[in-house]
Amino acid sequence: MKTASKVMYIIGMISNVILLVCSIVIIVLSIIGLANPQLAQDMQQQIQETGVPFAGLVGAGLGVGIYLLIANLVVIFLARRAIKSLNERNGGVGIHIVLLVGGVICWDIFYVLGGIFGIVGRND
Repeated sequence: MKTASKVMYIIGMISNVILLVCSIVIIVLSIIGLANPQLAQDMQQQIQETGVPFAGLVGAGLGVGIYLLIANLVVIFLARRAIKSLNERNGGVGIHIVLLVGGVICWDIFYVLGGIFGIVGRND
């Protein structure tokens, strides 16, 4: 179970790195959209048929990007600590519970499964 937990944490860290890159791209594009009103107007004209105001999308994109960046950094840090705990075989369950909650917050099934496997495999 500890090996399965470690594998799930590693796969989760890979997906988190990808999400970190995506969040940085979202933040940069949102800042460009807020800083350049002409670009925002051009894009709004292109998506006119949707009826969604572009300024609201840019602001929401900035908020979502910041949330993704912070949540993924925290969960990556926790995953590194959990893998270290598994390698040291100290039997600590607390980090796995915290990472299980972090997986729910980040909507990452790999951390949820890794947390469950880490809790179940604490006696191995």
